[in-house]
Amino acid sequence: MLTTEELAIVTDLVVVLSPFEDATNEVSGDKYMTASTVLPIVNCLHNTVAEASFVNEDIMALNDALLDQIVWRLLPLEDNYLLASATILDPRFKMVHFRSPMRSSKVLQWISREMRAVVNGNPYEDSNTQQRKVERPCVFGSLWNIHDRLTKQEAAAVELPGSSDELHPELKLYLKMPKVDRTQCPLKLWLDLEKSFPILARLAFKYLTVMGSSVASDSVVSHLNTTASDGGLFPPRCPTLTSQEGCTPFDPSFRLEWGLCPPGSPI
Repeated sequence: MLTTEELAIVTDLVVVLSPFEDATNEVSGDKYMTASTVLPIVNCLHNTVAEASFVNEDIMALNDALLDQIVWRLLPLEDNYLLASATILDPRFKMVHFRSPMRSSKVLQWISREMRAVVNGNPYEDSNTQQRKVERPCVFGSLWNIHDRLTKQEAAAVELPGSSDELHPELKLYLKMPKVDRTQCPLKLWLDLEKSFPILARLAFKYLTVMGSSVASDSVVSHLNTTASDGGLFPPRCPTLTSQEGCTPFDPSFRLEWGLCPPGSPI
């Protein structure tokens, strides 16, 4: 049976690790947009852990070690243009969770260049936009409280980067619009905004539909492996399905299309 001191330590451990469980569950969803939530979740997780305080020195040392890992492994995700573009193009977040103005400025210029490429005949085509099925996003409490606080603290007038003159007019107008409630579905919002922002809407549908993690696709792979082993779905030379090897029926480029690129790598 645990002593009073041990019980207190276990209770503190639950408090330390709970935000990581919430973050993992949030970015692992498969029925709502996840790519645009990665950077907000990382920032909220960082702030939550940074603000935590514990009496027990060992628990505090663990909390500090986890904070160091967040800084080392997760904060550099701002350099991932795919995740960063999805975040900016999500009307719920835009630039609230960018910690580096220089990084956000580079992403804005990236989006603006891509918008001009679309105007000049980019091969990317959007089809059946109005028929997209959208799901209501899952909303957690504790981590998103940080987002709610940051949104309230943000100045009413959005300050665009110094290079804003180079940005596409649609992008500048979009950034000046107020953010929407985080419980709303970004795809539904863009269906309403599509007529006012036709070029930016195409990029929004492109980036927002990327998955923020490989959990959902890994579940599909696992299910297909089970089906293959039970019913002989694949020939003997290819007994199992993997997401990286050549014996997959999927096009190899799906790893890029679904956001499964190394953390921090630009697209």
